[in-house]
Amino acid sequence: MLVVVFVQDVSNAWGGLEGAEKGYEEWLLNEIRRLERLDHLAEKFRQKAAIHETWTEGKEVMLQARDFETASLSEIKALLKKHEAFESDLAAHQDRVEQIAAIAQELKYGGREEGWRREEGGTDGGREAQELK
Repeated sequence: MLVVVFVQDVSNAWGGLEGAEKGYEEWLLNEIRRLERLDHLAEKFRQKAAIHETWTEGKEVMLQARDFETASLSEIKALLKKHEAFESDLAAHQDRVEQIAAIAQELKYGGREEGWRREEGGTDGGREAQELK
């Protein structure tokens, strides 16, 4: 009778171990999928941020230029058209900045800090351009 109880205890423990192993396997697969998704998001963030950073290069210098002070009327008209074109381009880029910020937030809450560190310093170019406009 003692052997039957012992075999039954081992069988029950084995079943519990198999259940725990299955639960761990499911958790591990879900974690791998989550990390793969985060890696994809991080790559998407890097690409979008690099494109935006390239776009913002030189914009602040251009906007702070005081070349209008000594310009003729025709040069001022040309500068005005250039500024209007910049405003239109900036409005188009605003959506991209919001997409970058959304990805950064998702990375931040997904456990990847790379995104929000870059968001804090990287997408300010769009805000600075808005302020200079």
